[in-house]
Amino acid sequence: MGVLAIAMNDIRLLLRDKAAAFFTFLFPLLFAMFFTFVFRGGGGGGGAMKVAVLDEDGTRGSARLVSEIEADSALKARRVADSLEGRNLVRRGEVTALIIVPRGFSEAADSMFTGGQIPLEAVVDPSRGAEAAMLTGKLTELAFRQMSSAFTDRSRMQEMLEGSRRRLATVAPEGEPGREAFTKFLDGADALSQELSRRSGDESTNDATSSDTAAFNPVNVKVSTLAIDKTGKPRSSADFAFPQGIAWGLMGSVVGFASSIASERRRGTLVRLAISPLTRGQILAGKALGCFVTCVLVQVLLLAVAMAMGSQVGSWPMLALAVFCAAAGFVGMAMGLAPFADSEEGAAGIARAVPMVLAMIGGGTIPLAFMPPFFETLSSASPFKWAIVAVEGGLWRGFTLREMLVPCGILLGVGAVCFAIGVRRLRWE
Repeated sequence: MGVLAIAMNDIRLLLRDKAAAFFTFLFPLLFAMFFTFVFRGGGGGGGAMKVAVLDEDGTRGSARLVSEIEADSALKARRVADSLEGRNLVRRGEVTALIIVPRGFSEAADSMFTGGQIPLEAVVDPSRGAEAAMLTGKLTELAFRQMSSAFTDRSRMQEMLEGSRRRLATVAPEGEPGREAFTKFLDGADALSQELSRRSGDESTNDATSSDTAAFNPVNVKVSTLAIDKTGKPRSSADFAFPQGIAWGLMGSVVGFASSIASERRRGTLVRLAISPLTRGQILAGKALGCFVTCVLVQVLLLAVAMAMGSQVGSWPMLALAVFCAAAGFVGMAMGLAPFADSEEGAAGIARAVPMVLAMIGGGTIPLAFMPPFFETLSSASPFKWAIVAVEGGLWRGFTLREMLVPCGILLGVGAVCFAIGVRRLRWE
């Protein structure tokens, strides 16, 4: 009976602490539901990859491909006027890649029967390597779809065949070996086009066409990473990994600071400090300063390791600004979370769970491109996202002061609001 009484007492104490009870029983359920929602696509399909599209060819064929890119549900495309505009969007992280339909696209597409390849280019954000592979596959698919549609578009097919016959006449004069075989091939393609045009609504015919065109590879997708480094050297992988590590390090500081506030309140340390000559404002300022210094040291340590592993700082003033604003934002978050629990356990649960949720919606666990579309908007509420953007901006993205205003301003704003909420709710006894 004594053992049972001790067990029941511990359970009652757990349930009495609302924060500890919530993070013991309900938070795991919400966590599981979150991932179920994400992997199911939120009932509305997964997120679309954001890309910029530049049509340098300016022909009907290139316009058709651009329209296909814009209509594809896996891509969220925006047209740009020139290469500089598109590359700046990639540099700032606003799009994953710049897709370029180069000059000569339509001419190359029309010459596929005489060995031509359909050219496409993509300039990818260097931190988005996994998505670059997906983009290559998608562009190849869209190019093949253009070829398939050419078989059922009689007028377009006629233009392609006539152009191929003219090129064949220049490279292989009458009597040249292989001339007769190519001529028969073009005649056969003409006959196939007539039949497919007549039966364009037949699904089995379209499938057969796809099977035939898949036997060779006339699509040439050239993928390159955006060269942001002025030296032209490829960026170190540490450039992309350590900004996320910095954000997680800042969250560790939040956990420690929020837990210490709850511990000092329960043990009466805050009350004893309140009756000292120091004012309450000075006490809170001292604790915030301690947390701020810790946040700065965490970032400096991780950046030092990143540079030892090959990272090169693009702008020291912008990086220093990012470090300061990220530290200030997370100090405010720690102060805002501390008053919402009556015990160290509850405070630690809140301080771990809330940043974890903010990391998830900010792309810290699953790339936003693979999440439901509304997460793109929701992610803007996460300081995790803006801390990464700010540090990347100073470290390797080459942000100007104007470009740093958005991430730094949001971090400072979130920090100020959370700090004010925490000060207002904090109980000293």
